[in-house]
Amino acid sequence: MKIAESESAIAAAHNDCFQKAADLVNAELKLTQARAALEAQDYLTAAWRAEEATADANYARTQAALEQAELSAEQLQQSNARLKTARGKSTSK
Repeated sequence: MKIAESESAIAAAHNDCFQKAADLVNAELKLTQARAALEAQDYLTAAWRAEEATADANYARTQAALEQAELSAEQLQQSNARLKTARGKSTSK
């Protein structure tokens, strides 16, 4: 069950991350380790690795959202600066 949750979190992170973030790579590695542990019937390790994979995938999604928000804020500031400059030119005529 935890492995399925990890797979879902990683798939969602792939959709949100424009670049393959290190955290997403770590999530995929831990999911692979969880699957191997499950096959070896080491259920505790499988559960732990799956939990870690889910956490890494969620962190990657959060980082991607933060980066997108920062980019949007920067673009908005640039747009506001252009508008102020254009407005200043139109009132001085």
